[in-house]
Amino acid sequence: MKLGDVLELTMPDGFHEMNAEEKNGLNFWNGVDGQCISYPEKHIIITVGFKKLGMLTSKLVSEDELVKKMEKSFECQPDYCSFGVIERNAGGKGIKGISYSYTAKDTPMFSESLVIKSGKNICYFHFYTRAVLKDDNIKIWLQMLEGIHWIS
Repeated sequence: MKLGDVLELTMPDGFHEMNAEEKNGLNFWNGVDGQCISYPEKHIIITVGFKKLGMLTSKLVSEDELVKKMEKSFECQPDYCSFGVIERNAGGKGIKGISYSYTAKDTPMFSESLVIKSGKNICYFHFYTRAVLKDDNIKIWLQMLEGIHWIS
């Protein structure tokens, strides 16, 4: 799956790109540039989005500031429990974000939200799964992140 001129992400067997109807059922997807993919049998949803920045903004905004902003956005939502800052490998680049748990329709969930600057782009990665499946599904997520091919 190619995301603009920013990156390529390989989807393992079992994943599919979500259609408009599937995306409409998601509270967090608001039509930003990017893709939503799903592995229904394993209860995984992954979203990858990007935003182009102007020259000045791309020099002024740091990844650490973006992570802090992301974390604050969850602090004001009482159903979320932030576990703090995490670091991952995304195609050979270090990427930071937060991991957190929440409840959706009485189901405990686990999620990671990551952000990285790549050239004049900010890329967002979000991983969602049921909390009881976290240990198995996080392995798939980490493998996908490590396999990212950066274009810009």
